[in-house]
Amino acid sequence: PELTASWVRTQYKRGWHLLPAYVGPQASCSGYPDKMSADLTTAEQQGRAQADAAVAAAQGLGIGKGSTLYYDLEDYDIAPDDCRRAALSFLSGWTDALHAKHYRSGVYSNIAAAITSLDYADRRDEGAYTMPDDIWFAWANGRADTRTDDRVQSDEWDDHERIHQYRTDLT
Repeated sequence: PELTASWVRTQYKRGWHLLPAYVGPQASCSGYPDKMSADLTTAEQQGRAQADAAVAAAQGLGIGKGSTLYYDLEDYDIAPDDCRRAALSFLSGWTDALHAKHYRSGVYSNIAAAITSLDYADRRDEGAYTMPDDIWFAWANGRADTRTDDRVQSDEWDDHERIHQYRTDLT
């Protein structure tokens, strides 16, 4: 209830920037109850629908065009090809729909899940999926930097297009 257009305006006036994260269906092979389809076409359509909902929410809060909206895709097993490809199709639909509405696309995930999947697809299946503009990766290595390891080899997100959550589950 505290997240309102008035609150957003106040934070902007104070000089803050926001990292709007949107949570919806998770990977088809995840343990979460709300899952995207394993069917590639359906998953892409679901990604587009989630982007439309995220844009409507952002606009209602006063977060305008040109802003990056991050899809929160929690940890999942990237080994099953059908699960990984469905997640990539979903994120591709998310990115395409955001771009059509003049927003930037971001993905938040564990470095070993969606981020690794995106990197691999960018290097091995170039052009098969629309890549997000920015990545926000969770990797609890305690380093306050945006360096990755061999799970991210692409230069796709090298120009100030990375956020690193380097500490997790703190009390």
